[in-house]
Amino acid sequence: MQRVSLGLLLSFFSIVFVFIFLELGLVLLGYKRRDLTWRWATQGHYTYDNELIYRLLPNIYDKDHDIYTDGFGFKTSRFEGSSERYKSPIVILGDSFVWGNTTFSETYPAMLEKILASKNKPVSVLNAGVSGYGTDQQHAWLVRDVLSKIKPSVLVWNVSVNDIYDNYERSLFDIERDRLVAKPGWLNGVYLEGMLSRKIPKFLIKNSRLVNFFLSTAEKIRLYKPDIQTNLKEWSLKKMYLQFNEIKKLAEKNDFIVIFVISPSQVIVENLPGAEEERALVRKIKETIGRDAIIIDQNDYLLNRLDAGQQLEDSSGENALILGTRVEKTGLFLDESEIFSKGSWHPNESGNYFMAESVANVLLNEIFQSQ
Repeated sequence: MQRVSLGLLLSFFSIVFVFIFLELGLVLLGYKRRDLTWRWATQGHYTYDNELIYRLLPNIYDKDHDIYTDGFGFKTSRFEGSSERYKSPIVILGDSFVWGNTTFSETYPAMLEKILASKNKPVSVLNAGVSGYGTDQQHAWLVRDVLSKIKPSVLVWNVSVNDIYDNYERSLFDIERDRLVAKPGWLNGVYLEGMLSRKIPKFLIKNSRLVNFFLSTAEKIRLYKPDIQTNLKEWSLKKMYLQFNEIKKLAEKNDFIVIFVISPSQVIVENLPGAEEERALVRKIKETIGRDAIIIDQNDYLLNRLDAGQQLEDSSGENALILGTRVEKTGLFLDESEIFSKGSWHPNESGNYFMAESVANVLLNEIFQSQ
């Protein structure tokens, strides 16, 4: 027994010695701490997931950052509301363009709900956006956690050019014989980084260069790399085609409507360098979705609104610039610089309003009238 205890003690001190030795080595080499993946740097909002790589936690109540989620993991207001919200709602699926880099009331799903209510169509709109998700993760989460618990009347699926690359960086599906084959999320380094960051004491994560080195390196590990026979973009678009068709079939089977929405690109809207390439990719995504589907291109919508020099309109019919819950009277037209947040490719509250308006028009003029 004493030998076992002595052996354990020696092993412990050996590990501590090696840790200190490597820590000092990094100090002498001038190692600079790297920023950890934002998912894990934001403690308490995300958790690692064997199938999805990572996911939002349910029931987040973070007053300091004004971030809240409901029992399903949907972004919500501070006060979630009654269970009636989950009966035949509109669900908006997507990434950070849906999640919104604004307060909840200024997000595009929240604004859509306000617009519909002002037109005497009080329908709940659920925010099923998760930052960083490509269509691989969106599809997997939708099937596993959303449609299994909620029966939407309408699914609005926002996709973007970024999804083409996210589907490789955080791949959850491969293609075999023209079929999607699921791959486990734990094969991705983001999962490993998340698991380690939740197991290692916060003190070491904050102060240790060695721990920082291992965590930042773990994120780059890919235990599964798809054998892509074509180029990356074509392979990713093929996956999107199969995913979209699966959801179309589920919609028909479960009696809900699917609207596909192309999220706005600042590069396209403001005609920045690379705009032509992004427009070509948007056309590819539209072809992938198919002509039989309802498609809203929010790039076209924003450009048309801006070219027409139109202002937002409040419920009284007066011209106004709607900023969250405030309505400020203005004589100025909106221009491109007011659509996107400074230093970010995400729409601000005005851009979110235009996004919501584009979907509201289709719902009010095409979907609800036919029901």
